[in-house]
Amino acid sequence: MDNTIIPYTTQSNSSESELDDSSSDDEHSHLLSNNIGVHYNNFSQENNFLNMENTETYKKHRNKLFTPEIEKKIITINLESQETTKSLETDFNISTKNIIGFKILKSVFLGDGTNKFIDLIITELPEKACDKNESGQNIFARIPLRNSLTDFYTHQFLELSLIDRYFYPVNLNILNFNLSLNLNGWISIEITYLNELL
Repeated sequence: MDNTIIPYTTQSNSSESELDDSSSDDEHSHLLSNNIGVHYNNFSQENNFLNMENTETYKKHRNKLFTPEIEKKIITINLESQETTKSLETDFNISTKNIIGFKILKSVFLGDGTNKFIDLIITELPEKACDKNESGQNIFARIPLRNSLTDFYTHQFLELSLIDRYFYPVNLNILNFNLSLNLNGWISIEITYLNELL
């Protein structure tokens, strides 16, 4: 039993030619049913949901909100000596897989009264994520300083806000931070991951 109702017609109300015409109509054009599947049987189920929303549009919104192509995390690192080693897994409890980008967001350092900047090198980063200084070294960032010996200077790297230098996905855990001068401060870094859920 298929739960469909065919409208009742009598032979006397319809001629034979009319019956022949109606039989050539669409198979379900005269069906009355409460079964929603009957009403939607003429629509492609491959490209649309039952509410007629396009599946590609749905996937686009879903991926944008819940499974984006990339994911970003921000870490803050205290740099209290010229050389500092940190573990992303142990010290920050974040993933070490599929990293595709590093960007400095903010730095806070105490000046030495003489130098206008210090260079920060992270030796494990790919060359594409670094700048070159005048000595040919790959530096992660050039951090500006003030002449004050007592006030910490906060610098936000606004010029980098619209720049993303992505590299091929790598697995990084241990990072070695090397400063060109032995000064105290801290930095905030944005780490970009390629989403594994895609």
